[in-house]
Order: sequence, then structure tokens, then C-alpha cells
Amino acid sequence: MMSSLTRWVLAHKRTVAVLWLALTIAGVAAAGPASDALEPEFSVPNKEGWETNVVITERYGGTGGDTAPLLPVVTLPAGESVRSPGVRSELKQLDTRLERALPGSRIASYASTGDRTFVSDNGRTVFAIVYPRPDPDSAFGENPKAERAARHALDGATVAGEPVHLTGFDALAEDSGSDSGGPGVLLEAVLGAAGALVVLGFVFASFLALVPLVMAFVSIMTTFLLLLGLTQLTAVSPIVQFLIALIGLGVAIDYSLLVVSRWREERSHGRSG
Repeated sequence: MMSSLTRWVLAHKRTVAVLWLALTIAGVAAAGPASDALEPEFSVPNKEGWETNVVITERYGGTGGDTAPLLPVVTLPAGESVRSPGVRSELKQLDTRLERALPGSRIASYASTGDRTFVSDNGRTVFAIVYPRPDPDSAFGENPKAERAARHALDGATVAGEPVHLTGFDALAEDSGSDSGGPGVLLEAVLGAAGALVVLGFVFASFLALVPLVMAFVSIMTTFLLLLGLTQLTAVSPIVQFLIALIGLGVAIDYSLLVVSRWREERSHGRSG
């Protein structure tokens, strides 16, 4: 079968080249819509952690579960504690600010519960747990919109004269200047291709180093075309686009190396073409 297919391809080079070029162009056009059609929601049925998160989300009005909380933190000045006059009322004001900034969020704190779990052993550092409603556009559970709203609400807020800081997964990602969703699929593929080109250039030491990357580009783009069709039939996770880019790059390079190696073997035996 492979011999017959190879002979047919070699006998119709232009037809095959035009076909792949057309599919690649269509894939480039389909890449954006395919990525937009991916569903950020995912499920792991019959797993204890997943089932527990589902129950938490249902019981607490869509908050919590597999979403990370925001944590306002304040360290009171020396000589002050959560039992000092006026401290708890100021902590309640923080809760009020956050409730206004994040409607529908669930807040647990020392101010609302009186529970010492929210207070350090020395009574000076106190924090709250804020579960905002999830962002429906989030791919991996991140919620930078809620983080910015909470940060704005706490701007200038103090307790016993000390400023309130915001931490948590989204807050740390924002402070580090990184996008919590990680690098985009395009950037990831470009970085992977650049690294592969360095290695291939060393191995081949010729223009052939570009052949595997051309194969990878064609493969990845045509797979996005297939992905667009698949999203019309079923929900597909955003993780798939990264798998397409990186596995497509790896498999295309691997297969190209096999073909080129065999081609060089035949050339070394005196054959041409």
C-alpha cells in the first residue's frame, strides 16, 4: 500500500502540492475560529475531588469548588490585635467593600465568623477568604477580572492604620507580571520550532533542516482545520490546541528525520532523485 501511495504521489507532485497548500491555507484561516470554539469547562466524572467540587459549587451559589480564592491580608501594628477596639468593625468594612466590588461572591473572615482560624497566633495578622463568582470566559479557572476589582476595592483601605494587601493565585500572577493562562499556543509553537531548528541545523548542517519545520507547519495548520470541524460535534478542551502544536511539531520532525535519513541512505548507495 505504501509503495502504491508513494508512486501515485510522485506521479502527481503538483496535484499533491496544491492540495496540501490549499489545506494549509484553510487551516491558517480556521485556527482562530477553532481556538475560540473550545470549551473552557471540563469534567472528571466519578472522581472524588471532582464530585466534591461540584457539590461545593452547587451548595454555595456557584462559588468555590475548583476556583482559587482571593485573600486580603493585614498585619496590625505592634501592641494591636484583632481584639483591640475598633479593629473588628474596620475588618467588617473590608468585607463590605469586597461584597460591593464582587457581587455574588462568598466571603469568610474573622469579622463575619469570629473564628480564630483567620488570625495568626500572635493575634496581629488577619486574613479573609473571598471566593468570587467564576469567569465564564476563563480557560483554566483564572479570574483576573475579579482580582482587579478586589484590588481596586482595597486600594487605600487600612485597619488600625496598616494597609491591606491582596494575595492568592490570581493576585500573585498579577504581581509577577505574568498571564495566569501561560504563553499562547502560537508563542509556544514558535519557541518550540526555534529550539528544534537549532538542533536540526546542527544535525543536518544544510537547508534540509527546514524541511521538518515545513512539515510541522502544514501538519499543525491542517489539524486545526480538523479541530474546527470537531468542535461543531462535541466540546473540546483548550488544552487540545497546545497538544496539537507541540505533538504536531514533535511527530512531524520525527517522521521527517526518518524519511530524510532513508533518502540519504539511498543516495549513498548511488541512487538519484
